[in-house]
Amino acid sequence: MQQSEQGKLFLNCQLISPACKPGNIAFNSKLIIATAEKAIAEKRALAVMPALALTGGYLEDLHNSGDIIDQVQHYLQDILLASITWPTNFVCIFGTPIITPTAQYNGVVAICHGKIVATAAQSQPSGRESAHFAQVSAAAAALPASNIFLLPIFGPYNPLRIELAVGDDIFSYQPAACKANVLIHVADAPYNYAYAAKLQKTAATLAENAKLALISVNSGAFSASDNYLMQAAYSAYEGDLCLAEETPDISDYFTENCYADDRSADYLAKAATLSYKHSLTCSFSVPRLQAFLSSKGEVPAETCACDAYFDLHAPVNRLFNPAPYLFQSYAALQSVNFRGFAPCYSQSADQTDFYGNLWRLSGLSLLKRLRLTRSRALVLGLSGGLDSTVAVLSCYAACLLGQLPTDYIYAVKLPGFGSSGDTCKQADDLVKALGLRDLTINITAACKQHFSDIEQPAGCYDVAFENAQARERTQILMDKANQVHGFVVGTGDLSEECLGFCTYNGDQMSMFNPNIGIPKSMMPPLLAAFPSWLKQFKTSVSSTALQAALEAISAHAISPELLPLDAEGQQQQATQKQVGSYVLHDFFFYHLADANYCTDDLLTLAYLTFSPENIAALEKSALSFAPYSNVFACRTFSKEEIKATLAIFSKRYISQQFKRLPAPAGLNFTPFNLTSSWKIPADLACNPFFHQKY
Repeated sequence: MQQSEQGKLFLNCQLISPACKPGNIAFNSKLIIATAEKAIAEKRALAVMPALALTGGYLEDLHNSGDIIDQVQHYLQDILLASITWPTNFVCIFGTPIITPTAQYNGVVAICHGKIVATAAQSQPSGRESAHFAQVSAAAAALPASNIFLLPIFGPYNPLRIELAVGDDIFSYQPAACKANVLIHVADAPYNYAYAAKLQKTAATLAENAKLALISVNSGAFSASDNYLMQAAYSAYEGDLCLAEETPDISDYFTENCYADDRSADYLAKAATLSYKHSLTCSFSVPRLQAFLSSKGEVPAETCACDAYFDLHAPVNRLFNPAPYLFQSYAALQSVNFRGFAPCYSQSADQTDFYGNLWRLSGLSLLKRLRLTRSRALVLGLSGGLDSTVAVLSCYAACLLGQLPTDYIYAVKLPGFGSSGDTCKQADDLVKALGLRDLTINITAACKQHFSDIEQPAGCYDVAFENAQARERTQILMDKANQVHGFVVGTGDLSEECLGFCTYNGDQMSMFNPNIGIPKSMMPPLLAAFPSWLKQFKTSVSSTALQAALEAISAHAISPELLPLDAEGQQQQATQKQVGSYVLHDFFFYHLADANYCTDDLLTLAYLTFSPENIAALEKSALSFAPYSNVFACRTFSKEEIKATLAIFSKRYISQQFKRLPAPAGLNFTPFNLTSSWKIPADLACNPFFHQKY
């Protein structure tokens, strides 16, 4: 557990656009060395610099000059010699002309401990460069090394496959041809808004579709004639996560010491400090990178690899999302430079748009099932809790979208031994606000008769006592559905299905479940958005009354309400005290489905995410979370509580798979759900999460 507590899951990389000088190759080589050594001091695994960093940018006809060709080869050797003193677990990647006996290429090299471990060259030089750089396809074998190299990682991880790309080649990069899980792109393109937008879109799409991590560095301080590159451009993606998109203001490269003697050690030190000041750190989650390899082929055995294992460290400048299912606006994510905050729903303008679309999809799915089965009613149990409220609003949305009368909805209140006055009132208020028919069937007498039939001892409040109530409710709903020619709408959510926190052949069963893809942590903001979404329809519903009813439901403690009330008439059961916070459970399932984190790694991620430091940083940002609700009663958790909750999640997820196999169909619109993610056999002989390392 030592590794887990130290947070060693992240490969930290530095993206640097040094303040190089066009044509001053001697100075540029020293600056590359100096900035690389600053990255080493910060314990970075990779330092990535732009294309043509060694020459200080594109030099036009000077690239054919014998003096320039000689200096490129000489000072590249200087960098190689300097790198012998660097740690063996550090790689410096930068752009340089690659000189071969037959041609010169616009290339990039990866240097590790005195040797070039990988090279790549631009396959299609741009129009301005084609007169001086050859196409790499004509003589690829002449390059010193492969464009893919292996990076051994310390710990239970396979080596990372890192691929290099140069310039405009990224625009023709085919995701299906990708053999690496990390792509490093370097460029030296004149900065303009059109190019920046094109590169940003291409990089984001490529990282997501090719399932890889992507680093892109475009040059900053270089200039050549009328092509001015006055802004560095950094992008870093981890699959569908944007770690950073940044174009720092580097005007101070040109305002201080612009004409100073660049041969002095003092000027070199200032230039290195200035370059590092405008650099960017990105921290890649190695378990996620490992998950990207599952669909990729093998790398040739002769691929160059680094000699040493690379250490993982705690993340740098990275925020962590405690509720990854929730919407975050693109503007809010940009305000914190993304910093690894997932997910990014950039296609939606705001929360109303995002959650409104979910209400539309939920209603349409119910409407389709209604038409398909030729049913004339939607029957469900209404308890006054979160789940049944979301389900009844989905039914209401179906009626609005299908232009059906709300008489189609049979929301039946089924109070029993543990139904509190608060939830009964909440259910009543919701029915009144929506203008639904008022249906109540008390199950107490029926359950007492059933207990007598099966000889259940009086005062024995065991699992039979609880489950009998759930099955009685399901029987009533099924029979009512037959009576009114309808079907039963399920209310169990994704979080409860993961934990198996439902009664087999009780509330587990229905004809269709619109909640099956909705985690508990998404329900409060989903409810909060419903009144706004409803405004587009001409209804007589009072927005004020509906909003008040929904706020009361979100604020009420989550409970199955199966045990008898105490002397004060209050419910004794509190679900999150019994199984742990649903915020944690949703977090665990999301990341297990995303990257199959091992237990130690998942604990590390949770410790970082729910730490007071991370939560405090989020609260100061423009990022938004759910409105107040009992789901989010806690935002920070101790390591002990996180560990105990993960143990509960692991045990229940494994042992309750048999309940998920016969679960009804439903709508899955969340990124990770039970239909598409993390499936397991129903007859595991042991729980692999409880394995003790030997």
